[in-house]
Formats: sequence, C-alpha cells, structure tokens
Amino acid sequence: MNPQKPSRSIYIMVLAISAWIFFMSGLFATSNDVLKPFLKDIFDLTQQQSSLAHFAFFVAYFFMAIPGGRLASRLGYRKAIPLGTFMTVVGTAIGMGASIWGVFELYLVAIFVMASGVAVIVVMINAYVAQVGDPKAAASRLNLVNAFYGLGAILGPTLGGRILMEEGVQPQTIDSLTLYVLFASLALATLIATLFLKFPELDVRKQSIAQIFGTLRHKPLRFGVLAMFIYVGAEVSVGSLMVDYLVDAWKISKENAAPFVSIYWGSFMVLRLAAAPLGHRVSARQLLRLSVFLSLILIVFVIMGTGTLSGYMALGLGVGHALMFPAIYALSVNGLGDRTQDAGSLVMMAAVGGAVISQIHGLLADMVGLHLSYVLSLCCYIYILWFSYEGSKQPSSH
Repeated sequence: MNPQKPSRSIYIMVLAISAWIFFMSGLFATSNDVLKPFLKDIFDLTQQQSSLAHFAFFVAYFFMAIPGGRLASRLGYRKAIPLGTFMTVVGTAIGMGASIWGVFELYLVAIFVMASGVAVIVVMINAYVAQVGDPKAAASRLNLVNAFYGLGAILGPTLGGRILMEEGVQPQTIDSLTLYVLFASLALATLIATLFLKFPELDVRKQSIAQIFGTLRHKPLRFGVLAMFIYVGAEVSVGSLMVDYLVDAWKISKENAAPFVSIYWGSFMVLRLAAAPLGHRVSARQLLRLSVFLSLILIVFVIMGTGTLSGYMALGLGVGHALMFPAIYALSVNGLGDRTQDAGSLVMMAAVGGAVISQIHGLLADMVGLHLSYVLSLCCYIYILWFSYEGSKQPSSH
C-alpha cells in the first residue's frame, strides 16, 4: 500500500524534524574523531585500541537496526522515535559518569548506548523519508535530510577539539564532562521535539525476523547491504585517522589538526544540499559512480603522497564520500514498496562496517604505517564501483 501524500506543511515538518535528528547523529558520531586521539593519549592506547571508540559506536547499528525497524512496525513512528531518542539521553548520562570516574571501558559503554539510540532513530527516519513522497525522488529527499548530518559533523570535531584539547589532555575529566553535558542537552531537546511534534503515521508491514531477512532475496538489497558495510567502514576509518594523518603530513599538533576534520565532514553537508534539488535529473546510480571515481583518484594521492598536498587530498575524500550513503540506500531498497522499512533495517545494520573496518584500518596502520594502510580504502571503493554497475541492477523479472 502506497502512503498518501501529506500536506505541504506536514511534509516540511517531517523533513525538518528528520534533518534535526541527522544533525544530532552527525554531531555524536564525528566527535569520536577527536575523542579517539584524546582517549589514546590519556590511556596510552595503540591506534587499534583507540579505534574501539568507533567500534563501540558503529557496532550498535548491528544490534539495534532490526529492533529499530521492529519498533516502528509494532508501535508506529510516533511512539518508536521518542523511545530511540530516550536511549541517547541514557547514553549521555553514562558518558558523564565515565568523565567523572575516568574509566575507559565506561566511555565505550556510553558511546555504545548513545549510538544504539541513534541507530534506532536513523533506521526509522531513513525508511520514513524514503516513503513519505514520490519514490522516484527518494534519493533527493535522503540527500536533503542527510545533509544535516554534515552540519553536525562540522561542529562535532570543532566543538570536541575545543572542549577536549584546548588545554591539552588535562584535566581530562572536566573537559569530557563538558562534552557530555552538551550532548545530554541536545538529546533532551530532541526527545521533547519528537514527543510534541508528532510524525504522521505511515503503513508499516509487520513481519517476522525470518521475513525481514527474506527481503535479501532482492538482488540490489543483497549486494547493497555489503556496499553499505564497506562504505561506512571506509568513511569512518578515514575520519577516525584524519587527525593522525594531518599531524604526520603537515607536522602540526593534534590541537591544530582537530578543526580541519570539520572540512572532511562539512563537505557532506555542502554536497548533499547541492545534490538534493537534482531530483529526477541525475539518478542515484550516476551520483554513486561520480563519487567513487573521485574517491579512487584522491586515495591514490593519500597512499603515495607526502606533505601538504596529501593532507588536502585526504580531506577531499569527504567530497567523494558525501553522496555515497543516500545513493547506496536508495538503490538497495528500490522497488521494495511497503517492505522498505524491513530492507532499510538490514541496510542500516550494515553500518557495523564502521566498527569492523575502522578496527582493521587501525591495525594496518600499526603494522604497515599510516599511508600504506589506506590501501584498504582503495579496495572498498572498487567494490562500491562494481555495485553501481552490476550489484544494483534490478532483476530482469521486475
């Protein structure tokens, strides 16, 4: 059953709330890019050990993506979205405790619980936005609301860098406590917004776990899940090592390198906003191919280069990554109709790639060096390019 087109005022309200939620999730996720080196210095960790901060965030998607979809089908969007937001509030409270007591493992628990709430919300919002209007313009709407992830991503490293590194790593408890108080305030504001500004309900098919996984029979979804796993892994691992890469390439301090990470994430907002009006004129497949070709060119410079130029090439990867998520998502769920929520859960579950691949990338950086470790990103882009040509094709029977 196709959802009815909402009125213009309701449509704008839905997109505005969705954009705010993506802003918050971007802020939370990318603050880990400066929290990671902060924790690395405090607790004397290796690159791989400090990457557990990203592992804790993105592994939450693996465990919470399907429950998020099930919540939507059982409770409806109006009740399920505030529940997910409440989980982020709980996570920020745990983060305050980690800051006060200075326990690394408690930081990881806080990050995991915050990310669990974000995962539940984002799974539902992506499926909701994909269904709320013209299916042919789904990628355009996803580009628009996901652009605000980029705005949060700009502020995450900038604010995190100022709060965590302005006076070095001491006093670490006061600095990180300030960060989590800020997060708690934003999470509470989001909870209030989702409680009082109610989403119009859409029909969501109620299915069992077996039926949800049964959507993998759809070829584009099957290969799209792996494409999303690989893409998020490449995006997160590049961002997580950006501070260290710029320190090495430009010979600057971590305090001075941290604000530049905002350029990497900020390009997400600029490119997605620019792509949103393209609508029917440029397909998701074409956007994905352009993004991958650019990323392939840049990653060669990142691997082979040294000095100032290689640092700018690394930051430029944000431009290459910017349009990959909405394009992969739209291509993966295309043609699934009222099964979009179930398929979307599986696609978002694949965001665990941010946990797995960032760990592998961190381990490679320890073993073979920072520059050469980016060969892993090169391999990721090659698969995504294949997906844009072959893996995303609709079966001939459709």
